[in-house]
Amino acid sequence: MFQISAVNTALLVIDVQKNLIKAMDQNIYNFKLSNMIKIAKTFKLLNLPYLITQQYTKGLGDTVDELTEILGKDYLEKITFTCCKNPDFFEHFDIDLPNILVMGWKHMYVCYKPC
Repeated sequence: MFQISAVNTALLVIDVQKNLIKAMDQNIYNFKLSNMIKIAKTFKLLNLPYLITQQYTKGLGDTVDELTEILGKDYLEKITFTCCKNPDFFEHFDIDLPNILVMGWKHMYVCYKPC
């Protein structure tokens, strides 16, 4: 049976940027952000690995303050839509864990193996 645990999972926060909020329904935004905050606090508390990405920061803004207050302001600037095709992705997210919890405005899901 598949289980997320503190010894087998890393967190990937994809493009949870301020200027994307404008296009979202406020109720959906609040619900998703509440869940992302809980997940971020858990990963930080357990000292688990994580990476934040931002796409076109100049236009889409920084990661929302609620998450950077928990995880910090370090991020990987993406130049491709897909994280795994970004040239620096695996240098910044060099983990040897079987599971990655992926969260962003659109989805939250678990990958059983890195891209």
